[in-house]
Amino acid sequence: MIMNKKEQDSEDYNDLREICKENCLHTTYEFHHWLIEKGYLLVRPE
Repeated sequence: MIMNKKEQDSEDYNDLREICKENCLHTTYEFHHWLIEKGYLLVRPE
């Protein structure tokens, strides 16, 4: 994913986040797996 190539909180990273808000480049599935790879735990609410 493109986000992995950017330094977190850099200008490029934040610009890419803005693109993601309006015009997603990846699916929800890809995004969730990216989060899991980064160590986040996804929990479904009951």
